[in-house]
Amino acid sequence: MGVSGWMDGTSTATASLKLVTTTGTGTAAKTTKTAVKGAVSQVSGCNVVFALDTTATKLAEGSSYEFTLSGVPTTESAAGGAAMALGSAVLSVGKVATGGFGYSSAQLFNALAAQTAPTGKDLLEFSTAVATVSRGTYTKGAVCIQPASGNFKAAVSASVQGTAFKTFPASLSAKMGQASACADMGTGSGTQMSTHCVRWSVVNGTASYTALPTQMVTVNGATATINVPDKVTCSLGGSSVPIVVTASAVPFSDVKVSLTTSIADDEKKTDNSVGITPNTGEVVTLKVGEN
Repeated sequence: MGVSGWMDGTSTATASLKLVTTTGTGTAAKTTKTAVKGAVSQVSGCNVVFALDTTATKLAEGSSYEFTLSGVPTTESAAGGAAMALGSAVLSVGKVATGGFGYSSAQLFNALAAQTAPTGKDLLEFSTAVATVSRGTYTKGAVCIQPASGNFKAAVSASVQGTAFKTFPASLSAKMGQASACADMGTGSGTQMSTHCVRWSVVNGTASYTALPTQMVTVNGATATINVPDKVTCSLGGSSVPIVVTASAVPFSDVKVSLTTSIADDEKKTDNSVGITPNTGEVVTLKVGEN
């Protein structure tokens, strides 16, 4: 597991270390925090390495230090926020060359449940943790957004970032009072079959709701079918006959279907379409949003 925002570069992990000293006692006690030079040198998954500056090669034994990690995104779901106190943080002290010499583990405590949403805002989330789409087509109702609790308290709209994944309609919009907003989602036929991280932008409603988390979208190779009639009845010397063309799934890009003559594979290359002349340029186009 990892922090999606750190992995895709949309957020940055920063950290600081301070030496904490207290002089005096009781009401006369005075606490001083002195910054220790250093910076984040490595981020991997949920792990962050804070390296001391060359001018700060030692930590004072028996002293107190305050370590602050910033750039940690808001929890991605209401369930995750409520369970923050059940997690744990591990702080290791050591050398880059030889590894950690000591480890400190502590529960995150109840105060960190406040990582749900800022004051005045509600958490916005996806109805399912992972969406599944088939490349080359749109999957009906593949993605839905909703408040973590209750119905929408304000109008909200959101859209996918980038061009690899698209929704139909292009923007998910919900009015105040709605429970959710859904859309079809699709991707091109050349998209790799794997699980992708898809980023979203909340276009309207940012005053009332948090940003959407990174969405996990699994792309499979299931193929759709273009359906045409197995036979039609024509009148000799008559006019054209309408042919209905459908698809089992909405195409990600326009699909063109043409009627051509049928030539057999025998030695004579028999023309099975004798007497039938397909109109030149007669093309059926299945457009995005139609099947």
